[in-house]
Amino acid sequence: EVLSRNHLEKAMSSSFRSNVLKAIEETNELNLAEAKEFLSSNELVEIVLNSYKDNVHLHQIVSIPLVIFNLPQCGIEGGPFRSSSLLTTTRRAPWIKQGSNTPEAFLLSFESMYSEFKRMN
Repeated sequence: EVLSRNHLEKAMSSSFRSNVLKAIEETNELNLAEAKEFLSSNELVEIVLNSYKDNVHLHQIVSIPLVIFNLPQCGIEGGPFRSSSLLTTTRRAPWIKQGSNTPEAFLLSFESMYSEFKRMN
């Protein structure tokens, strides 16, 4: 849980050994020396690599998702998966966030959407 939270909310990539060890230290649930030894081994490498291959080839997941917030009630629609005709008829671009953004970044978008909605209605 700590590793995921740090990765997704604090932009501390889980691919860095130092971040993994920091998360282990924060939890006090694993032996740090044993964790360092495990990370220095090749144990589970094949399983992890196969999982990545499955994500790309079997599940077609190739990147962190985009989250696109449209507000059609205010004439705000668009994004990379919408008709290009919307680009010329919308008042402004929608709010687009990468799924890995911080909670604060999403909150700013929600507050902006709410302000826009109140202003237009």
